[in-house]
Parts: sequence; C-alpha cells; structure tokens
Amino acid sequence: MDTNITEKNSYTREIKVTVPWVELEPSFERFVNQFRKSIKLPGFRKGKIPRKMLFQRFKPSMEAEFAQDALEEFFIKALDDKNITPINQASIQNLDFHYDSPLTFSAEFEVEPEVELPNYKKKFKIKRDIYIPDEEDIDIYIRELQQQSAELRTVDSGSRDGHLLLVDLQELDQTGVPIIGNRVKDRYIKVGEGMFGGENLDRLTGLKAGESTTIHIESKGAPDKTPYKVDVKNVQEELLPEVNEEFIRENDPDASNLSEFRKNILSIIQTKLDADAKGKFEENLIDHFIQNTTLEVPPSMVENYLDDLVENANKQQWENFDEKEYRDRIKPSTIRNMKWYLIRKALISSTELNISEEEVTAKVSDLVQGVSENKRELERFYKKPSNRKRLQENLLDDKLMDYLTEFVKEQKNKIYTKDIRKLQQG
Repeated sequence: MDTNITEKNSYTREIKVTVPWVELEPSFERFVNQFRKSIKLPGFRKGKIPRKMLFQRFKPSMEAEFAQDALEEFFIKALDDKNITPINQASIQNLDFHYDSPLTFSAEFEVEPEVELPNYKKKFKIKRDIYIPDEEDIDIYIRELQQQSAELRTVDSGSRDGHLLLVDLQELDQTGVPIIGNRVKDRYIKVGEGMFGGENLDRLTGLKAGESTTIHIESKGAPDKTPYKVDVKNVQEELLPEVNEEFIRENDPDASNLSEFRKNILSIIQTKLDADAKGKFEENLIDHFIQNTTLEVPPSMVENYLDDLVENANKQQWENFDEKEYRDRIKPSTIRNMKWYLIRKALISSTELNISEEEVTAKVSDLVQGVSENKRELERFYKKPSNRKRLQENLLDDKLMDYLTEFVKEQKNKIYTKDIRKLQQG
C-alpha cells in the first residue's frame, strides 16, 4: 500500500491511498465466495453459480461493494501507519477499483492542529485583584441571614421600599397592548431592589392587593425599555429576627458573642472574595495564552461543540428559543474554549504533568471527611469512573495553574468592596 499525506492547512489533511492488486486479491477472493452464497439464480443451487457467470452478471456491483469495504479497511490502516487521528468524518473522493487492478482513493479530514506555545517561561505580567471587604459587607451578610429566618406579615396600608409584592407580570408592547404568551404569574418582587428600584420605585410605592401599575424594564439588545403591567395580589413586609445570642448560636455555633460572630463572617466573606479573585486571575492567565498563541481551531471542533450546547438548550425547552441567535451568540466563547482546550493539552504534554489514582483517592477522602452528612452517597458518587475522571481533570487544572503561576509577574490591583457597591448603585 502506498500512502501520501498533504497538509492543506494547519488542521486539514488529504491522504491519497493506492493499494496494489496483489494486496487486494486474497480479500477479493474471500469476498467473491461470500457474494456467491448470497445470490440466487434459476437453475443453480445457492452458492454454486459458476465464477464466469457470476462475473458476467454481477461484476460491476461486486467491484463497487468490495471497494467500499476495502476502502474502510485500508483507510484505517493508512491512518494507523501514519499515526493520524481524524476529528471529523472524512470526505472520500476519487474512489476507483476494478478487478485485477489497484484500489485508489483520497480522503480529506481535519485533525487537531499542532500548537506552538509562546515562550512562557520568561516572566509575563498578569493582573491579580485583591478584594478588601469592610464592616458594611458584614452588615449585609447578617441582614441576609435575618431575611432567611424572617416572618412575613401582610400589609394593608400600601407598599413601600423593602416590601415584598406577590404579582402577575404581563409584558406589553410599546403601545400598551399585552403580548400574548409573555405573562408570568405569582412572582415575588422586592420594592426598591434592582430593576424594581430607580424610576420604578415610585410606581411600586403605595400599592395594595388588587391594584395595578406599569413599570419599565431594560431588555438586552432593545433600544427602549420594555413596559410591564404589574397586578398586585398581596403586599407583605419582612419581620426580621433580632441579632441576639440565640440568633448567633443558630447561625454560628463557634461564635460566643457578636464580636466573634462578625469576625467569622468577615473570614467567610474574604474566603469567597479570594476564590472569586483566583478565578478571575486564572481567566486572565488563560487569556494571555490564547492571545499569544497563533492557533486556528478546526471548524468541525467548533460545530460539534455548538451542536452539543444547542441540544442541551433545546432540552431545557426555553420559551421562544431562537437556535440561530443562540448559536451565533455563543460561538465566540466556544472558539475561545476550543483554543484553550488545545493549548491546555499542549501545555500538559510539554510539562508532563499528571494526576495519579492515589492523588484522586486522597482528594475523595478529603471531600468525604469535609462533609458531615451523606458521606456514603459522596463515596458512591466518586466510585463512578466518569466522576472520578472529572475530578482528576479538575485536579490537573489546578496543578497546571499552579505551575504556570510560577512564571507570572503579578500586577496586584486592590479593589475595595465599598467602591463596587457605589458602582452598583449607579
């Protein structure tokens, strides 16, 4: 067998294969015997048709059928010989075969491109945010805990800032006509919070059960705010529990007084902020490699990934789901993910990083020890090979990030949470 490979671009290959008759003949003879057994002709017992008559009657179809079977066999063999793994269905062209002649064909397919990594072992700069919380963050956290245990009391005197409204929301067009199918029933909204504050605060103030108003909400991509009719079914206020010893004991058994309670909450907030900062830092690191690596992603990789995402979205049965709009919207992030997939693979290969089964087992043990309930369920979860594999990949990601961070010259950027709150408040 003669095989010739042509690189059409970084990810497209064309392979041309010629198989001489001497290599085909044994297989063809076996095929003839099998083909003879499948044919019935008047005057002949099954499987006893003379070879000459078989060729006279069926030679073209025999050649075509054999060529198709041989094509698959020798295409796989050619890929194995060249150590090539296609990532999509090959396009077969110029298939040609006749009895006592060579089999020839060409196949075009895509492969994962080789990745030429940047010289990252020279120090490179990546921004790392350092979040600094304050006392107001602690107050907000405590208020959220109070709200979780709050009692609700119906208000008859009219709604005001901070009250909860049980409402039906009906989307309207710009002329005030209800849009059929765009009605949400029995939704709780909080007066003054988020989109229900600002200019909508006045419209939502002073309402009683059975009354209605119209508010306007910004819609992504729409030039004008979208009007909604709000039908109020109930008005309630939250009765928050007092922050006393009992409240502290229920929410933090390790705290014996308010000072310790607030100190422990600050630690929780800081841990979460540090995790958010770490995630953002790693995203910045990934962006650095994507931006500094010349890489074309094979179209088939992108399309296959998009197909999976669209299929999952369809399973969610979203109302008015626009498949084309969704596909176009997520395509840039999909290309980014595919680039990082290829870069990550090249980095792991070049550094020979790995996670052993012993490391996975140790991590599972830590996870199980870290929970107070459902330990057996967690153990069973990580006995499943797919879940262990996912954990192994996550651990490998962590190890890769730790390795790459060694070459980073961090640009630390202090961010005070009070400044974030100001931005959020407009």
